[in-house]
Amino acid sequence: MDFHIFGDKIYATGDVVAGDSYKLQDLYARAAASGRSISGVVFRNSPGGSAIDGIGMAAFIRNNGLNTIFQGGCYSACATAFTGGVERGVAAFDLPSIQLYDKTTL
Repeated sequence: MDFHIFGDKIYATGDVVAGDSYKLQDLYARAAASGRSISGVVFRNSPGGSAIDGIGMAAFIRNNGLNTIFQGGCYSACATAFTGGVERGVAAFDLPSIQLYDKTTL
C-alpha cells in the first residue's frame, strides 16, 4: 500500500503487500515521535492482497485504539485491516472513478 498522513489520519491506498503492516507501524511511530497525534486510518481503493498483513494491520490498529474509515473499494486483506478499527466508518464515494472502483464497496 501507499501510506501518507493528512491531518490526524493515515491514508492507505492500493494493494496490500508483504511488509505493509510494518510500514503502517513505522509511519505511526514516526508521527508519534514528531509529536503528531494519529486518530485513525483511512483505507481507499484497495483490491486486497497479503492476508497476513491485513491481519497485522488490524491488530496494530486495534491495539493502538485507532478508528478506521474506508472509501471506494476495500476488498480482502483491506477489509480485514478495516475491521481492526475501534470505531469504523464509511466515507461517501467522491474519488475520481477508475476501472475497479465506481462506488463505495466493502
